[in-house]
Amino acid sequence: MIINWNPLNSIRGKFIINFMLIVVVPTLVIFFFYSYLSKSVIEKEIYETNQELVERSAAAMNDMAGRMIKATVFVESDFNQFNRVDLSKWNSDYDSFSIVKQLQSRLTITRDLLLDSDAFLHVVDDRKFAISTILEFNRQNAYEQLTGEKWYAEARQDKGSPFWSLSYRLKSNLGYTRQGIDSFVMMSRSLFEADGGMLVAAVGVPSEMFFGKQVMQEGQVSRLLIRSSEGQVTDTEGNAYDLHFDEKRTVNKSGSIVNTSVMIKGNRYLVNISDVPQVGFSLLYLMPYDQLMKQLDQTQNRSLIGILLIFLIGTIVFVFIMIHMTRPIYSLLDSMRQVGKGDFQTVIQLKGRDEISLLGRNFNQMVRRLEQLILHLEEEQRNKEEARFQALQAQINPHFLFNTLNSIKLMAMLSGTNPNVSDMITALGKLLEFSMKQTEQFVTLRQELEYLELYMSLQKIRYHDNIQIHMNVPDELLEMQVLKFSLQPLVENSLIHGGQFPLTVWIKAAYTEDRTGMVVSVLDNGIGIKESELLQILEEMTNNNHAKYSGIGVSNVDKRIKMLFGATYGISFGILEYGGLQVNIRLPIRKAGSE
Repeated sequence: MIINWNPLNSIRGKFIINFMLIVVVPTLVIFFFYSYLSKSVIEKEIYETNQELVERSAAAMNDMAGRMIKATVFVESDFNQFNRVDLSKWNSDYDSFSIVKQLQSRLTITRDLLLDSDAFLHVVDDRKFAISTILEFNRQNAYEQLTGEKWYAEARQDKGSPFWSLSYRLKSNLGYTRQGIDSFVMMSRSLFEADGGMLVAAVGVPSEMFFGKQVMQEGQVSRLLIRSSEGQVTDTEGNAYDLHFDEKRTVNKSGSIVNTSVMIKGNRYLVNISDVPQVGFSLLYLMPYDQLMKQLDQTQNRSLIGILLIFLIGTIVFVFIMIHMTRPIYSLLDSMRQVGKGDFQTVIQLKGRDEISLLGRNFNQMVRRLEQLILHLEEEQRNKEEARFQALQAQINPHFLFNTLNSIKLMAMLSGTNPNVSDMITALGKLLEFSMKQTEQFVTLRQELEYLELYMSLQKIRYHDNIQIHMNVPDELLEMQVLKFSLQPLVENSLIHGGQFPLTVWIKAAYTEDRTGMVVSVLDNGIGIKESELLQILEEMTNNNHAKYSGIGVSNVDKRIKMLFGATYGISFGILEYGGLQVNIRLPIRKAGSE
């Protein structure tokens, strides 16, 4: 049979839904929210890290530029010591040559002290003399060549202010033979001698030493750009760039406002800016924004795949454990269905000591008790039907007997027989009339006692007035309902088993202590019974054996009471101290007219 499975109607479905809502969904939401925030945080961290790096680089460049300027100060001092010597005759006068060698040696010391061995110093004197730290410097034509370069003219024009060339290339005919270095950052400035003359000094350091090593593939934008005071942007090779800065701005550590991103050829770059005041330009460090975001997205996607994989494995394990743990519940449910169909032989086999196992064991006990209760109810129903049949048997054809007795009574009166015969017939007729008219199961205690008096009147005639009956019943109890024909078997039992005459029978009634019931007692002054015989009577009542001489039977009265009112009610026996037997009937309080 195919059943439409609804997860909301299944404990397993509810477990899975709650697991998804409480664990999976919040975790994924937190992950995506964290990923979104982490991009901004990472971008900020990268920007701040790059800003720190670019500021360090700018500080190093500024320091290098300061040392280059300081080198020109040393040059000015050295040349002022020989300002009166005609150095233009260095190639014909020994003293001039010696001084030139000294100056060249001092320039080399200044270079090595402040700069690096790969750097160079040029000095061009108005006395048509040029000197350099280049090892193979060709002084023959150096003066004419150097004075023809742009940096010389700019230095003389600036009159002491430094002139910077960020991408200077030495000409090979000057004698520079160092391999692998073809670009220099050069500073030139005019110096003044003590006699009023002017010389121009130039200091150059390799671009890689000044800017750091730049690795750039063909077609890519340089990571390091330079922006002049006029706003022109070039790379370290002098290539110009047209930048479009975004409106997004922030403040760096120095407090100056800088752009955080820039557009170059349609691509976005994070940009960090720091000033190099000694040179008079700003240093721009670029990082490809799209590449950075792509790496972050790849990392996020890998993390998401990992989390989903973990959740998938965790969900599979969770479902497996859940199925294993809830299997006893479904076994219990299936057993309940079997019990609902009437199969009380079903048994749940559960292991362990958890709550489900305890529930299964209690269910098995409940099923066994339910089976026993049903069997007990079936037995009680059979006994009840049997008691009703026996009660009906006691009332077989009362109309026929009543009419017959009236005929016998009339014949006895006409024939002049013993008047006791007429009285017995009259009493028996009234008994039959009571039995015939009172068809209900319950009668009042008053009616039951009236019936009992008629019964005893017959017994008095039978036993020649050797029996007496005394009734002591409160008026308020006379209207309480009792089971019909419940006292007569007890009185008959006293007559049969009293064992001596004359015999007196007492009928008493009283409330129980909690006044929820009443006790009707039948006592006699007979010889009584032994305790062993009393136990035998109780055993006969328990085993459904009727008393031998009672019409309906004492045990039958007891069973009828218990079936109608419960096990707390019924008949009990007691042996009197002065002899005789006491039989008590415990009944609930039922007023006349109540159902």
